[in-house]
Amino acid sequence: KVPTFKQLGFIPEQIRLLNVMLRRPEGKIVLSGPTGSGKSTTLRSACRVYLDDNQGRHLLTIEDPLEGQILGATQTPIICDKSDEEAVKLAWSRAISSAMRLDPDAIMEGEMRDLVSMMSTTYAAQTGHIVLTTLHTNSALGIPERMITMGMNADLICDAQLLIGMISQRLVPTLCPSCRIPWEKRVPELSEDDRAYLERHCNKDSLCSTDNIWFRNPHGCSDCNHDVIINGRKRGEIGKGLTGRTVIAEVIEPDNRLFQILKTRGKVAARKYWLENMHGISRVEHLLRRINEGLVDPLEADRIIPLDEDERLSIDDA
Repeated sequence: KVPTFKQLGFIPEQIRLLNVMLRRPEGKIVLSGPTGSGKSTTLRSACRVYLDDNQGRHLLTIEDPLEGQILGATQTPIICDKSDEEAVKLAWSRAISSAMRLDPDAIMEGEMRDLVSMMSTTYAAQTGHIVLTTLHTNSALGIPERMITMGMNADLICDAQLLIGMISQRLVPTLCPSCRIPWEKRVPELSEDDRAYLERHCNKDSLCSTDNIWFRNPHGCSDCNHDVIINGRKRGEIGKGLTGRTVIAEVIEPDNRLFQILKTRGKVAARKYWLENMHGISRVEHLLRRINEGLVDPLEADRIIPLDEDERLSIDDA
């Protein structure tokens, strides 16, 4: 079963933006994040939303490997010698060309691997298709820069009619509600540095308060601990105070003003404009909401998304 955006962990403001993007008649939506950040699952969720909202539309996917069935989509696996990089590139190129001949309304390409795939997906977006794809880069605003360094033209990419969505996501572990430890019980065990760090970055007006912080129980409990069985023998336990993972993301629906600032003044100034003028929600803000809900341990999450990231990336004179 394909999870919904809400089940993945996106918050209402982000879900509204994602739904708006998927209702556009054409354009490219790019999802970024490191390996293992849940990009493929989010792509499948986006495909499900597109198909549910556009009955009768033809969605074609190009995947390596197929990540799971998407009812209503035509799914195409990449079949080639995976040890031969040139064969892989050729197979992707042929798959994209073949996809265009099948007259889809939307295309989901698992990953933009090189300049050829970037050009192909750009052409598809220019010719009346919605394109969903991924790219390895560390931030949403880093997506255009990454595409440019791989050989794309800046004026072509920085167009709000072409690049209609930029998303960056990470996965952070979620706490077991049965054995999580509240702030008042854990705080005596914290180092002075950790306590000061959390008090500085987790007390954010109505967004978050240390009084609402919960921590992981490293021993776990019967609700979250599960044995690891290998060859019939117990080899360890998983869980240990955690029950799963949730998405923490930045979702940007760019306008041409944002792209102009990005091209002329860089990512830092563009980020300031996005946060202040477009009411953007940074991944730190998204994370703080989950911390305030008692869903995430701030010290565990800080290893993945530093709580001081907004402070380090901000400027006053952008």
